[in-house]
Amino acid sequence: MRDDAVYLFVVDEVALSDGDLLGKMPRNSQFGFIFTKDATREAVVRTVLHEIGHGDYTLEHTFSEGVGLENARQII
Repeated sequence: MRDDAVYLFVVDEVALSDGDLLGKMPRNSQFGFIFTKDATREAVVRTVLHEIGHGDYTLEHTFSEGVGLENARQII
């Protein structure tokens, strides 16, 4: 494995019983998961980009505690 690469494991399952989670990649991580069961192509592409933003670029959600942008529009 390369230190300068991001690895996403694509799984044809749902992460949660309500199907609300399409991906998971901890901040500052090189590994993540994309859950594709019943997801549209557009949702998968958006989720891949979203999760790379967390893992590779350490971006947080605007509504995360301590960010100070709780009322801002979510951009990732």
